[in-house]
This record gives sequence, structure tokens and C-alpha cells, in this order.
Amino acid sequence: MKFLHLSDIHINAPFASRDEKIRNNLKNSLWESFERAINFALSEQLEAVIFAGDFFDHHRISFLEENQVAQNFNQLLNAGIKIIVVSGNHDPMDTIKLINRFKKHPNFILFEGDEIGIRKLKSRNGENYTVVGVGHKSKNEQRNLISEFPLKSDDQIWIGVAHASVPTASSTPEKGHYMATPLRVIEQLNYDYFALGHIHIRQKLTNRIAYSGNIQGLSIKETGARGGFIVDIFEGHTQLTPINFSGIDFHVITVNIDETVDQLPLFQELLRDKVSEGIGKNDKPANRLIYRIELTGRSPLKHALQNEENLSFIGEWIKEQTGLLAVEIVNSGVKNLENPEKFINENTVLAEVLKSIQQIENDVILKDRLNALKMIQDPVSLAIKIKDALMDEAVERMVKSKDEN
Repeated sequence: MKFLHLSDIHINAPFASRDEKIRNNLKNSLWESFERAINFALSEQLEAVIFAGDFFDHHRISFLEENQVAQNFNQLLNAGIKIIVVSGNHDPMDTIKLINRFKKHPNFILFEGDEIGIRKLKSRNGENYTVVGVGHKSKNEQRNLISEFPLKSDDQIWIGVAHASVPTASSTPEKGHYMATPLRVIEQLNYDYFALGHIHIRQKLTNRIAYSGNIQGLSIKETGARGGFIVDIFEGHTQLTPINFSGIDFHVITVNIDETVDQLPLFQELLRDKVSEGIGKNDKPANRLIYRIELTGRSPLKHALQNEENLSFIGEWIKEQTGLLAVEIVNSGVKNLENPEKFINENTVLAEVLKSIQQIENDVILKDRLNALKMIQDPVSLAIKIKDALMDEAVERMVKSKDEN
């Protein structure tokens, strides 16, 4: 049997961008990605499409969006393809009522509450299999409900579905932990496949447990091609094949600036060449790509690159030169050309100042105070950043540049 594992569609996501054109492009791309996935399931005549939570993003959904969802679901159901849905932390709202209209359809399986559901199903070729799932009754489900799933008890195919956090999975720091479940708990169930949602990074935790990620990047933090997994279960084996559906991809590149790039025209040409190189390695046209360029290094252009107008102008120039949908240039910390380490061992006032600043990195009292500020996730890294910034500032104030000599 073949399934398509998808999750975190966030079908009515608003997208955050100051540019209305880019917002509309991303919204349209999300719908196109969703319809691309539906069409793939239809063309391959799959057994089922699994949506592992967060089908919706929030409770406001337009009449047009509601009808588009219904139309796509009906296409699957009319073709004999089952739809298996669990609610996620974004779903236990009024929007879940939208898909309740399909509850009476025998091929629509919905797990929307916090009670473990067990469904005995029959495939189109007459094979029996079991699906076990659980949803989110509230937006902040913290219990490990997967620990209550029954163990596989026969030689049929068993599939588990949940919107949950596995602490050892690759994730982003700001991603909340909902229904947190250790991987070993899921492994002990011995299911043929366990479809997870919530983390937007496609990844296999084992050969039979995986996150599909989302089908369209929602922000610059979600880079690269997006989609899901084709799950092929045969003769006791489970094979996972990634498949992409995203229409617009985000990319982040880091460009290191050095002393050879001492004029803004040279700088913008360097960035254009780096971006063009990245576009050439991509299978999508440039107008379906959004780039963020993060700047690092030591450069005589430090002050010019702190000017937002300069960065905005160069970003627009690169966009016109390359045909990208959007370009953002971020100064991630371009520093002075002179490295403080060069002066720290001299017998000078500057050296003594630098040595004093260097102690910040090991200042226990400062770290304790930073740690007390709950909004700071990593006080050690922040202390290092403060130290580096102050040392650079000291050098800039106390060392004459070549232009001043």
C-alpha cells in the first residue's frame, strides 16, 4: 500500500512581508503546492493521504478558501482515496468544523480530540490495516498521549498519526514542544509507519518514523524545497521517498566580506555573482526564489553596510539583475578591518582596554543577570557578542584608519 504523508499545511497562513505582491505570491504558491499534492495522489491512485496536524493556521478562513478545501477533499474521496487527518495545536478552533462535514464519508478518518482513536480499515485491494491517531483538544497540549497508543498486535499493517514533538528531532529553537514524546516510546509501538507533524523540517527519525515537514516554506527560516513523503509498505518493509510540492523556495546564503572589497560597486557585483551561482544550482526559475544574504567578515565598508538604504538599494539592484522574486540583505555583523587580537598583546592603553573587555566573556555575574531575563535563550552567546562588539568599538575609536594617516 502507498500513502502520501503531509503535515503543517497552514492553508490560510497570512505570511509576513511588507510587500503585498510577495505576500500574494506566497499565498498563491501555498494553494498551488496543496493542489499539486492532491493531483499527485490522484495520478498515483494512492491508498490514502495523511495530514498530520495543523492543516489550518488560524480560525479565520474565507468562504472561497473553505470551498477550495472542500473541492480538493472531494476529488480524493470520489476517487476512492482515503483522507486521514489529526488536529494539531493550530487546529482546535472553529476551522476544524469546516472538515467535519466529511465525517460521515467512509473514506474520511478524523482524529480531532485527545482520545486515542483506532480505526480498522480495508484497502482498495481488500487488505485489512489499522490506523491509530490522536488529535489536539486544546492549543497547548503538553501530555504524552502517544504513550497510550496500543502496541501492534497482529501481522496486519499498522499506521500511527500524531502532531507531536520528538525532542531528539531536528527543529528550530523557537518551536514549542507540544505532546512531547521520546522517540523510544514511538519505536516500542512497532508500527509499520508513524506519521508525525508539527516540526516543519522533513526528516526520517527511523526507517518507519518521520516528519514530513510542510509543503511550502512559510518564512525565510524554512529554506529549500518542501513537500512530504511517499510511504510504500510492502512485505513487512517500509520505504520512504521524499517528494517536493513547494512553488516558491526560500534560500539563505552567507557572504564573507574582506579587505579586497573596498568599494560598494565591487560589493554589489560580488553579491550578484554569489546569488547567480546559487540560482544556477536550483531547479526552479529565479522568479520562484526568495533570497536572504547574510553578511559577515571584516571590511573597510563596515559603516556603509550598516546603512539600511544602501542595503535596500543593492538588494533591488540584485533582484533586477537576477530576476529573483525578492532579495533581503542582512548585516549579520560585519566588523572593522582591524582585528582586536592584533593589538591585545601590545604595551599600550588600547591593549589594557581590550584585556578588560575580554573579561566580559567569563563574567559570571553578568551571565546570571542575563539568564534572569527570561526572553534571552542563550546568555553565554550574548555575552560573547557584547564582548566582540565592545572590542571592535575600542579599536575603531583608538586606532587611526589608513585614510586618516
